Amino acid sequence: MKIKVVCSLIFCLFFLMAIPYHSFSKDKDFQIEGIVFNDKNCNGNRNGSDPGIQGVTVTLEPGGLVTATNSSGKYKFKNLKPKTYTVTETDPAGYCSTTPNVRVIKIKNKDVDGQHFGDSKKFISPPGGCCHE
Repeated sequence: MKIKVVCSLIFCLFFLMAIPYHSFSKDKDFQIEGIVFNDKNCNGNRNGSDPGIQGVTVTLEPGGLVTATNSSGKYKFKNLKPKTYTVTETDPAGYCSTTPNVRVIKIKNKDVDGQHFGDSKKFISPPGGCCHE
């Protein structure tokens, strides 16, 4: 009897080892998230003093999903399957971009965070800075 149980357990273990790792993640949902921030010094990086911008439109394709940033400038797209997505940030009125507004993101087997977008107020941009006109 013990031999049957041990053999069955060994068989199950070998069966599970034969399943590719990526098979487990195919049914899992993932997310893309980031922050739209006021890039006060126009350097394209979020510094500690750069606050988030509320109400900025961020779009995800394929799927045509649209969200707006919260009071901290955060956005998030949830329940995503592994594939390639395009995330687009629309500059709010009175701002210009300090980072590219479009990102191509490939989800493989984990969440993707840190997809930040920088904008700067046009009227406070330093001479020669990101938004001078």
